Amino acid sequence: MKSTIKTRMKTNLDIFEYLQKRTIDTPNPEYFESMAQKILAEQNTPLKRVPYLKRIVLWSSAAAAAILLFLLIPHNAPSEKINLALELNALSKADVLSYVHEHLEEFDTDMLVAAVPSENIETISLITETESPEYSVISQAPVNFDVLDTKDILEYLENEGLDIYDLDEI
Repeated sequence: MKSTIKTRMKTNLDIFEYLQKRTIDTPNPEYFESMAQKILAEQNTPLKRVPYLKRIVLWSSAAAAAILLFLLIPHNAPSEKINLALELNALSKADVLSYVHEHLEEFDTDMLVAAVPSENIETISLITETESPEYSVISQAPVNFDVLDTKDILEYLENEGLDIYDLDEI
């Protein structure tokens, strides 16, 4: 049969001539009529109504449960309101200045410029001269490298990860 179809298709290229009609299974028209009657019958049935007393009991129990949950869950509200201005006034001026001097690098330059009023910029000294700490020399004795052994120097260089041949370039 395949060979006959192939030969026919080679001669005539209209494929729709070789397709045959199929029968499609459809339900009886009586099925649709019975389904329509069932739907109409369901819509004609009265709705079940919950009695008014049951509704009151349901809503009051839901409200009681909500109130109970509200009372039992701990709230994280602070007991005292903290006044920031009072807390900042408790700090001394010396404490604030020492903190600013210690953490000056952490402040944003734009924030510092915005904090200084432009009309008073000449009167405010932003840079204060600090006294540099004085260092005292512990000993004036000359350093003697004669006590160092070559083996100790090479061991130190090896521990530090330095190559002796790289030291010549420096």
